[in-house]
Amino acid sequence: MTKSQELKIYKTTKRQCQITIDKYDNVCDHCGKKITPIETTDNAGNPTFWAGCFHGTEFGNFTYGVPKEIFELAEKLVCDGEQYYRHNKKRGFADTIEKRLYWFQTEVSGFCELIRKIEHLKTHYPRKSKKEFLKGEWF
Repeated sequence: MTKSQELKIYKTTKRQCQITIDKYDNVCDHCGKKITPIETTDNAGNPTFWAGCFHGTEFGNFTYGVPKEIFELAEKLVCDGEQYYRHNKKRGFADTIEKRLYWFQTEVSGFCELIRKIEHLKTHYPRKSKKEFLKGEWF
């Protein structure tokens, strides 16, 4: 039996990955598309499936995404002129649609993480108290 004919034993099967994706029912934090199982290999070289999105291109990222409501709010913030990554200047990103889209999706993703954290802190305590923080007990 050749290597290409060997049976692949997946650490996480496509079905297992899809079950987890369906449980959360999130969208991609970059482009808002549905999260899908992506065939890849883990750090040990074993075949596996991870949740992620290709953003309609050959490149993408591994993510469990965010609730659609968070994504839509993040998009509104960027469209309203807010900028999450202050160092990520708009200049130089206007010359092609691909660069503008990359800039836009990066900003949206940053706000998604911030909004997700805010939602979490509505019902959970922060890792450190203000007193601990001011005493210099850093993370």
